[in-house]
Amino acid sequence: TEVPKFAFPSGIFCAAMVKASVCARKCRLALGAAVACLAWAARCNISWVQPVQLSWASRPRPQHTVLAGAKRSELPTPPGPWALPGLGSVSVIWALLCRRPLQQVLRELRKEHGDIFMIVTGPVKQVWIGSVEMLRKVYSLPECSGRPASFEDPFGNFLFLTKKPEDAAPIREKQKAWLEENVGPEQMAAAVEAAFEEKLFAEIDDTPKWPAEAVRGAMYSAVTKAILGEAALIDDTELGRLMDATSAYSEMRVKGKVGGQSGEGPPAPPPGAVEIREVVEAALARAGRKHDAAMALPLLVAASVGGAEIFPTLLHWILLRCASEPALQERLYAAVGDRKKFLGEIYRVLQRTEYSVALGPPRKVLADAVVDGYCIPEGALLFALHPALADQLGSEEETCFSSSAFGVGPRSCLGQALTEAVLPTALAVLLKRYCVSLPEGQSFPEGEMKGQLIRPKGKAELIWKCRDE
Repeated sequence: TEVPKFAFPSGIFCAAMVKASVCARKCRLALGAAVACLAWAARCNISWVQPVQLSWASRPRPQHTVLAGAKRSELPTPPGPWALPGLGSVSVIWALLCRRPLQQVLRELRKEHGDIFMIVTGPVKQVWIGSVEMLRKVYSLPECSGRPASFEDPFGNFLFLTKKPEDAAPIREKQKAWLEENVGPEQMAAAVEAAFEEKLFAEIDDTPKWPAEAVRGAMYSAVTKAILGEAALIDDTELGRLMDATSAYSEMRVKGKVGGQSGEGPPAPPPGAVEIREVVEAALARAGRKHDAAMALPLLVAASVGGAEIFPTLLHWILLRCASEPALQERLYAAVGDRKKFLGEIYRVLQRTEYSVALGPPRKVLADAVVDGYCIPEGALLFALHPALADQLGSEEETCFSSSAFGVGPRSCLGQALTEAVLPTALAVLLKRYCVSLPEGQSFPEGEMKGQLIRPKGKAELIWKCRDE
């Protein structure tokens, strides 16, 4: 049954919105009320200009053919919830104001609109990709290979902040060659084993709680040792300073904070950037390797932000899966000696575990791009939806998570080799030493968004039992 249409005086609507927007600065309830009115208006198909049909969730995905010579401006943008100019996708904003988990909102949008959809938040358009097939189509396009470099690069040749793919390509090749020459997988694996022995095992033996900070410290120790070298060894004080600075920088990337204006000069650098540079350059100077700073600094920041900060959460989720599924734990333990098989098992676990809503950092659309008859607008941000949220797990043999977890195309992650050395080594070290189980009465936890990751909700404890006992 078609919902009836109503006309709404545009003057009254505009006055109400102005009043609501002023009050919203003082009271969150005012903004909630305004969005609630908009949500009701959309659901009831109210029009404030002409009595035209509005859709609460937006148009269904059209089945259409792109005519030869069709202008991009004539093509539809990807489907998504109805958006009010200046405010955004009303139903999404309302859902988040009601504290619905972002991962739940995105899962429902993917189910309703398909493997590509768009939401609008204020002036920003977000295009979400919900299948490996669509990801390969979109991310391989030069127009869809930009980065949202919203402030000046504080580290020099930092690929996350290099906007254009043609500028990033030569930097990427040089950094890849430097990594292959200076940081091999065996070197990284040895650093992980040593760091866990030094910083983690005593902590695990003393408590059933997940030792998040100890794992994080061990990961940072391993990454810095592998990239900067033995001679540039960082002590615990410097390591703590580096970890705090990187956390501040990571938080800035998630929340959009940037350095403030300092007088009439250039903007201040982002939080944590100065401290990171000081620690790394001092360590390289001690080792007589100042000449390596231009390569080591941006690579260490990337490995810290995209690795050492994330690995503890990934390990926690994997071990919780092992504790709740004993057969999985034994399968992983049996595969420890077979690197390829062990890595495949890890990818299958991560593929069905919601540890993040998106895979990797966002991309930025540099020019209008056409995919499957849709025009992805210039300036939009691109996100790859985690397959567990996209309900695209399928057959584990048919879907290779490793082919999409690090992105595809010219801006795929340079650190895949390092990740495939660090994560399996860390998990193998733990599984060879411990058998894990859940405390009595505790089940596999739900996840909750904290920063850029979905972390286990509640205590999420583990019982550690030495295998040689």
